[in-house]
Amino acid sequence: MDREELANFHHQAERRNGACTGLMAVKKADGTILSAPNKVEAEITFYFEALFQGRHVTSNGPGGPVDSGQTFVPDEAQISYLLEGLPTLQSEDREALERPFKLGEVEATVEASSSSKSPGPDGL
Repeated sequence: MDREELANFHHQAERRNGACTGLMAVKKADGTILSAPNKVEAEITFYFEALFQGRHVTSNGPGGPVDSGQTFVPDEAQISYLLEGLPTLQSEDREALERPFKLGEVEATVEASSSSKSPGPDGL
């Protein structure tokens, strides 16, 4: 089989089988590998729910952060210390930032965006 035939073979195989577009398996912190689609989805949901709820804590063992089962509660004294001396917004500016977006504003922003660009690390 020459190069062209080999390339054609692989191209046809990919078209026939399709590219894998999903996560096929995950490894849990205890080393267990899950491959059933419903178990993979459940494990990913569990992980990110714990992460977004602030329940993850560092682990000394392998496997990275673990779910502590307790939602993170910040220490008010530390927050005050971190915010001390920072400038504050006037009440009108705060209210303007907290008001709901209007559809026209979102559409105008999207239209003004550069094409062939993706969001930055903050997703905005």
